[in-house]
Amino acid sequence: MENKSFLLKRLEKALILRESLNKTLDQIKEEFINTESHVRTLLPLLYKSKPGLQLNKQNTFPFVPSPHITDFPFFARNSKYILALYNTGLPMKCIIPNPLPLVIYTNGYHSKRMYYKHKCHKDKDDNYIFYTCITRVVNNRLMFEIKTDDGLYILDNKLGAHETMLGLFKRKYEFEDIEDFFGLSSREIIDFIKLKFENK
Repeated sequence: MENKSFLLKRLEKALILRESLNKTLDQIKEEFINTESHVRTLLPLLYKSKPGLQLNKQNTFPFVPSPHITDFPFFARNSKYILALYNTGLPMKCIIPNPLPLVIYTNGYHSKRMYYKHKCHKDKDDNYIFYTCITRVVNNRLMFEIKTDDGLYILDNKLGAHETMLGLFKRKYEFEDIEDFFGLSSREIIDFIKLKFENK
């Protein structure tokens, strides 16, 4: 009985310690996410002031882990507002209604577009926010996902996503189609994706 009681006490202490460590780990994760969020917000301003600049060991902040030192983010120079490409995605075979010529559609394409706040945003000023743009293949169809830090979330085909974006702003929406907003039809992005695929 004494051994059983001793083991139960050790188990209780171990569970308490695990709970404490989990809380500490959650705090560290939250701090890391907040730091990364600040970096991702400030980097576009840095790259905008120096077009064509890419992340490397010489101009990377010391706390950026070495796996992040890549060709990304890639900032399009001639884009409407700031456009940062984080992932070219992978080649795919799926149904794409009315594809645009020259555009390279990929699964997992990931970019961020700085643009005006949508009309549902809780802050009603004219400041800009970042829209995360990701392509996904769902049921053999290419879907376009758009989300923001304030909770906006869109997942639809190219026409549906574009129609939703058209109705989200009080001012005139400045993009011809969803490919334009994602940066997929940008000549720079097209050339960059081509180069990446050729080097694989």
